[in-house]
Amino acid sequence: MSSHSRHSNESEGESVKSLLKKIAQDVQTLSYRQLQHETLLKERDAQFALIQDKWKMVKERDENTKSKKSSHASSSRGNESFKEQSLRINEYYQPSPRKARKERKESPREVRVDLHYFMEKKT
Repeated sequence: MSSHSRHSNESEGESVKSLLKKIAQDVQTLSYRQLQHETLLKERDAQFALIQDKWKMVKERDENTKSKKSSHASSSRGNESFKEQSLRINEYYQPSPRKARKERKESPREVRVDLHYFMEKKT
């Protein structure tokens, strides 16, 4: 019985070794998959952050254009906001000076029309 028990112990040891090997391979595979999954999540988080930033920029630009349009279109705002806007515009924009009109010293010129073309008779 001792040889039979040795043989069964050896086969059990071998089966335990093979099971341990298989478990080690499974753990390695799972850790590799987890690492891949984590890197994929990190990439997607980075992409999501970029998309959020772009969305914020678009939203801000849209709000700016809406506020500009509404400030020009509606006159329901008080005079104070209009004055503030005009002050802001005057900081950046200086209109060119207007040309002075020359006053006419003389009376308007007399217009001469040559009517000989109309007075001549056609034959």
